[in-house]
Amino acid sequence: MILCLLQNGTDLANANLVYLPYCSSDAHMADTKTHLVGYGDFQMRGRRMAHHAVDILVGPQKEDQLVLFGGTSAGGRGSMVTIDALR
Repeated sequence: MILCLLQNGTDLANANLVYLPYCSSDAHMADTKTHLVGYGDFQMRGRRMAHHAVDILVGPQKEDQLVLFGGTSAGGRGSMVTIDALR
């Protein structure tokens, strides 16, 4: 069905798919640094990474764009938490 929609020139004809294969170890929800004794500092910047990725992909023209934002496993949970802040 999707291929038919693409061939018929619908809104999906100009669609793009971007997959960011990166685990931030914080379910893409944090923007902080923590210190673990004996291990040092750990950056947990998943929320910042999600915002930056969308900024790069969408660009300065934010109006009239449809973004389907999601994830799998912990990234899916992070997507649910982050999506409202990306508007």
